[in-house]
Amino acid sequence: MFVRLCVILAVASQCSTDARADIVFSDWSLMLLTRDGTTDISNVIDSTVALPYSTSATATTTGGTTSTAQYDFSVIGDSGSLEFEFDLLRSGNIDSQNIATGDLFFTVTTPSVFELDGLFNLTGDGYVHVRTVVRDLTVSGGAAGRVYQSKQLSLNTTDQEFVVGGLDGDYINALVGDLPGNLIPTHRYLLQYTYGIITPTDGDDGASATGAFTFNINPGSVVVVPEPSSFAIFLIGVAGLCFLRQQRRRHFP
Repeated sequence: MFVRLCVILAVASQCSTDARADIVFSDWSLMLLTRDGTTDISNVIDSTVALPYSTSATATTTGGTTSTAQYDFSVIGDSGSLEFEFDLLRSGNIDSQNIATGDLFFTVTTPSVFELDGLFNLTGDGYVHVRTVVRDLTVSGGAAGRVYQSKQLSLNTTDQEFVVGGLDGDYINALVGDLPGNLIPTHRYLLQYTYGIITPTDGDDGASATGAFTFNINPGSVVVVPEPSSFAIFLIGVAGLCFLRQQRRRHFP
C-alpha cells in the first residue's frame, strides 16, 4: 500500500555544458507520523535538499503500528521526478493515526504551468484527511497566496476513494483555484501535502490506505478561455447594447 507523490520538473538546456533548471528547490521537510493511541509518537523527518535523492524510512510505535516510506528523487536529461511512496496502516486503538505530510519550497525561472491529479483509497473506516496546496509565498498570506487547494475531510467513511480536486469529504470540502495553473518566474512557492488516516473517537478494527498523487510542472502559460456561461452573458450584453442603439436611432434620427 502506498501513497505516491511525483513532482515532474522541466529542465531547459542552454548549451551542452550549461543547463538551467526551470524549477529549483530551496528546501523541503518530509514527515511520517505514527501514533498508536498513546503519547508515544514516532517521526521521520528529512530536510536535506539533494538531487538525485533516494532513501527509505520507517516509523514504529511501541504499540507496533508502523508506517514506511520510500523517497526517490532524480533528474534525467531534460526532465526530472520526485517520487514518494507511503505505506499507511493504523491500529484500531483510540487516537491511533498514520499521517504522511510534507512541505516543499521551490521557484521557477521561466513562466511555467503546473498540473495535479491523484487519488487516495481507504480500506476500513475512520477519519480521513486528504489535502494538497500550492501557495505563492511572494504574495501576501491567506487566501491571496493560495494558487490551488484541494482539501477533503471525512469523519464517517468506509472503503472510499478520494480524488484530488474532488468533493468526496463528508465534513469538509474546500477547492480553490483551477487546473492547470500558472507559476510566475522568481516567485517562491510552497507545495504542501497531507494524507492521513485516524481512528474514530470510540475506536475501531483498524484501517489502511493506498493512493497516488502527481504534481507536474512544465514551461509555458495557461491561456484563460471564458466559461460557456460567461461567454453567454457576454453575448446577452452585446445584444442588449445593439437593441438600445437601435431604439436611440428611432427616437433621435
